[in-house]
Amino acid sequence: MRLVLLAILIVTMAGSAAAMDVAKPHGDPIQAARYGVSCAGINFDSAFYQHPTTVYGNALDAGAGGQLTTLTFTHSGYGFSGPYTYNLFVFDPATCTKLYEQDGLVAADAAAGAVTETVPLTAYNWSVTGSFLIGIQPQSCAAATDCYPDVGFDYDAATPTPVVNGCGSAVDMTDPLNPFCYQIQTTTGYFIDFLMSAAIAEPVVTGACCIPGALCQVMTQAACTTASGQYMGDGSICEANTCVVPAAAVTWGQVKALYR
Repeated sequence: MRLVLLAILIVTMAGSAAAMDVAKPHGDPIQAARYGVSCAGINFDSAFYQHPTTVYGNALDAGAGGQLTTLTFTHSGYGFSGPYTYNLFVFDPATCTKLYEQDGLVAADAAAGAVTETVPLTAYNWSVTGSFLIGIQPQSCAAATDCYPDVGFDYDAATPTPVVNGCGSAVDMTDPLNPFCYQIQTTTGYFIDFLMSAAIAEPVVTGACCIPGALCQVMTQAACTTASGQYMGDGSICEANTCVVPAAAVTWGQVKALYR
């Protein structure tokens, strides 16, 4: 049974990486309102009628930051055959500012059941820090407001009250110049966490390394140690005097004493 996304209901701005779960008696229909936050289970009994002007995804925490390497999301075609075209976005969820966009990506056919996509992102050189929202805008439509890939979401029928643990959001792209970020809550008070995750590679930290013989090279601290060099600090660079050993100040008497 598919869920109907209501366009006019309670709305609150999303400013957190938190998200919650949808919980309902098995098989009961739910209508979805624009609201709140969430994170946890899996459901393919139901899904949204996903709209081509909405980005569906999760707000995640990249911590100190790094480069996005992969996006993983699970979707179903519910009998509508693919492959399905979609656009990929990264937003700052606090300000709803678009950070990155890649259009015209293709997800595999999922008409017969759920499919998990792993999308390589390394070639895009997208770097993120702290909270970021990554999501897809479905572009292959069975009807004007029924588009694919249709992203699955967490389902926890055993939880009477959702608990905030992190993850789930959406962006209204009706006006691409003024996107509106929101999080999705059901009419019964539970929240949706889409089945999406992203992996990041921590940035490689390098610095100047003074290798014996006054040779300077920029490398990681571990590589510098292996080369029996002196690491000059993260972010340091090789300049004319980086590896010059300063001359010690001595008196003439000390020099003469060397030859007595």
